[in-house]
Amino acid sequence: MESPIVLENIDKWVQDFAGNDELVILAMKTMLDNNVRSYKYMSKILQDWESKGFKSVSDVNIYEQQRQAKKQAKRSNFQAQQPVQKETLPDWAQPGYTPEQDPASKPDGGLKASLAGLKKLRQEHGI
Repeated sequence: MESPIVLENIDKWVQDFAGNDELVILAMKTMLDNNVRSYKYMSKILQDWESKGFKSVSDVNIYEQQRQAKKQAKRSNFQAQQPVQKETLPDWAQPGYTPEQDPASKPDGGLKASLAGLKKLRQEHGI
């Protein structure tokens, strides 16, 4: 149950909108649609509508449609301006790629080549 002060304030809002209680009801619906349960929130909605000079629900609906259209235009405009980054795939990700044979996959496991390289390094460094 709402407090008497809130009910009085709601009645004043109806009077401010020249008895058009549909605007106050729409503000309540908007508040609930946004999952808010606060008189302050509803009051801010009504203040905004009053400052914009809305007199009827159709004024609010027209404004909201225009606002949504602007949002959509900005969004699509922003997406259109985004540069598309092109990347080249490495060779191994290209279609038809066949990997070179890994020395470790040879029958001797590439062991002879590795040992020869190790001997050479030892000789070069005198180890």
